[in-house]
Amino acid sequence: MIELSIEDFILWVVSLPIVVIGLFYLFSGVANRGERLASSRYNVRCRGCGSVFQDATREKHPQCPECGRKNHRKGAQKFG
Repeated sequence: MIELSIEDFILWVVSLPIVVIGLFYLFSGVANRGERLASSRYNVRCRGCGSVFQDATREKHPQCPECGRKNHRKGAQKFG
């Protein structure tokens, strides 16, 4: 039989779920990172009106569909 004090038992009961949840959170974030980057690659925020739009062209300065201003593309960005 395994001898385990009450303090050790409580430590295992508290720390084991924390470690499991932490590992799950870490691996789910790593697994979804590629999808998040791929979906945010075409997002552009207009510096004039602040609207966020998607532009899949390779143009360096896409035009905002709301106000018509040309915007500088900054690569993959996360908004919000």
